[in-house]
Amino acid sequence: MSYVSEKIRYEFESVPIELKSHILEKNVELHSRADLINALYDVVSELDTPGSHNIINLAHTTLDKLEKQPPNDDGPAKVTF
Repeated sequence: MSYVSEKIRYEFESVPIELKSHILEKNVELHSRADLINALYDVVSELDTPGSHNIINLAHTTLDKLEKQPPNDDGPAKVTF
């Protein structure tokens, strides 16, 4: 069973639903922004399988947006699509 910390829940909820579902199927624990970024890198590094191109593209786009946004001391950033 996957876990998403309240600390990054807002940020995680801003990720596209298809990508969120894919990440949650992996039974990961996301306690920090770094955990979320690592989960996205894991999606990108997965073997190229039929039907995975859209999810991999979403992961690339999300990573680009997360990495461009500095961590916010007032709370998590929302990834805007």
